[in-house]
Amino acid sequence: MLGGLLYSFQRDRALPYLKLAYHPAIDRMVAAGEYRAALDQLAVAIHLDFLSRQRIYEEIASIAMTNGEVDDHIRASRGLIDLGVTDPLTRINLAGSLLLRGNPGDYPEAEQLSRQLLDELPDRPEVNCNLGAALLYQNKPGEARTYFQRALQVDPGFSPAQQGLLRVQQVSPFDE
Repeated sequence: MLGGLLYSFQRDRALPYLKLAYHPAIDRMVAAGEYRAALDQLAVAIHLDFLSRQRIYEEIASIAMTNGEVDDHIRASRGLIDLGVTDPLTRINLAGSLLLRGNPGDYPEAEQLSRQLLDELPDRPEVNCNLGAALLYQNKPGEARTYFQRALQVDPGFSPAQQGLLRVQQVSPFDE
């Protein structure tokens, strides 16, 4: 076991020099469009090298987001949160992916994440917009309108919030 720990430590020192250091061919797999094979290799690496789980989950989340693989992004982001990684960007992206997936069971989780983030980052249009979308998808257009408007107060050109307000108008045209 000690040999494995030393190997992991030695290998981790070299990580800044490689984009994906866990398997020599992962970078080539991604470049060749072999996304699923690259994710499989990264998943194997999680089980082999517990010292680098955070970095591996970050790589999986990044690859998944880049390739539009929402379910894989959600799994990797939840893995990061389970490891105690609570940086705002991970949580903002997780809430966005939950909304993007379109599963009604995900909307309360996206709302909860967004409400927590709103306490920390009230001036981020993405946070306000995600909360607005989560509320809209839960059939709460009046509440949703408030958060879309807040997002636009912060960034008047933020198109997702503009689209959200249009959707609120379609769903509830007479609601002020």
